[in-house]
Amino acid sequence: MKVAFVEPNGNGFLDAEEKGKVKVSITNSGKGSAMGVFVKLYAETSNKAISIDPSKMIGEVSPGQTKTTEFFIHANRSVIKMVNKFTVSATESYGFPPDPIQISFETFPFIPPKLELVDYGISTATGDNIIRPGVEVTVQARVQNTGQGEAEGSAFSINLPTGVYFSPDSRQNYTFSSLKPGEFKDLEFSFTPSKKVGKTINLAIGFTERSSSGKFPLKLVVKKPQKSIQQLVVKGQELGKVAIANVATVSVDIEKDIPKSGREGKHDLAIVFGIESYKNVPGVSFARRDALWTKKYFENVLGIPSNRIYYKTDSDVGQAEFSKVFSKDGWIDKRIKNNETNVFIYYAGHGAPDLKKNKAYLIPYDGDPNYASQTGYEMDKLYAELGNMKAKSVTVFLDACFSGANRDNEMLLAGARPVFIEVKSGIPGNVTVFSAAGGKEISSAWPEKKHGLFSYYLMKGMRGDADANGDKQITVGELGDYIRENVSDMAGMLDREQTPGLQTLDRDKVLIQY
Repeated sequence: MKVAFVEPNGNGFLDAEEKGKVKVSITNSGKGSAMGVFVKLYAETSNKAISIDPSKMIGEVSPGQTKTTEFFIHANRSVIKMVNKFTVSATESYGFPPDPIQISFETFPFIPPKLELVDYGISTATGDNIIRPGVEVTVQARVQNTGQGEAEGSAFSINLPTGVYFSPDSRQNYTFSSLKPGEFKDLEFSFTPSKKVGKTINLAIGFTERSSSGKFPLKLVVKKPQKSIQQLVVKGQELGKVAIANVATVSVDIEKDIPKSGREGKHDLAIVFGIESYKNVPGVSFARRDALWTKKYFENVLGIPSNRIYYKTDSDVGQAEFSKVFSKDGWIDKRIKNNETNVFIYYAGHGAPDLKKNKAYLIPYDGDPNYASQTGYEMDKLYAELGNMKAKSVTVFLDACFSGANRDNEMLLAGARPVFIEVKSGIPGNVTVFSAAGGKEISSAWPEKKHGLFSYYLMKGMRGDADANGDKQITVGELGDYIRENVSDMAGMLDREQTPGLQTLDRDKVLIQY
């Protein structure tokens, strides 16, 4: 019997007014049919603000067959923050039930977001940032969620006063499926004032989201210098670093008691990049957390000194960082010891394909998947650079996919559906690559564990769970097989398809010894 908790917005909580489900899968590994299988969901804790389906009938389960059922759980608006514990048990007519399983998740009260217009800047066709009749003006307005609640289904509309007209190619509306606490977006639009415009232009940016609506007034003075967009960018970098408290409190098993192996990695190097919040596109759920804990595993399990790990997240992972780290005479090249240094690369973030070139790209914080070849970092280039390094070995852990969608199945590319093309990258013989998903699949998050599904089982495998033969060492092949089997199984429980890959010439190479 396998059990998984699934909730719709991917934050790991059953939020107020949200409907989640406990998914139960029962497999008959015996030779005879299991009859009258009946599954119960029993609450070990009391929470009157949630309602559950208490039982389900599965019936007969034939030999080798797997049957799945779902228990729906609804939280009303008055729900409080607490850990809810349940026991999933089953009965079978002949007395051969599976062992019961306990599952827990947190409910979370309704916390409203707070959308604000935090800054703006302009540029004009004349280059002097002075608004004049007949001269096109481009405005960049920055809106930010400064509250502690997530803004869901946010929509923004630009409203111009009489005598001011949108440019033909200007955007007038923006929509975002989610704005997490602290996250901001830049709304850009262009207009031209007519000769009838007065001394000021009083425009408004209307907004709606699930729990509130309103408008932001924006007053622009005519024929006087205005703050430039370049000035806004500088200030925006400061705004992007505003600390927003992390409200996730449920402990996760892989974050407890990280073991220390006997591996000596004093000459090794590691790069850890995790981009959860992007400047121009929807984010990657839990990528920052994935990177943080992967770094700890590299230190404890791989024995790599912290000063030999290059660790960056979110806005610190711009396009220049990739060149700085991987290029000739870059960060790795300056520190590598010929044929003594093992190099480990971990990346959690967006990947994207170039549809014309059929190539794969990693997308930095400020990149745009619609312009992958212009703003991304080409995988072929990355692998060529890694292959040219005089390293003893290079191992890449890639928690990204190239389907054009993120972990929550939100589209990144212009269009309405994932691209699902196969992108092929040439991998040198001295480079081993663990990848999260096939070219036609989405790399998924696991909200219950607050990690990417691939990253979770990568770390769990490194703890020792991947040691299939119990010889106190984990080979490349053992870790790859462990990740593939467990990610594929759990992805099915989360209503996804995901099959991690392993490309290597040495499956028997020992990665970790205990």
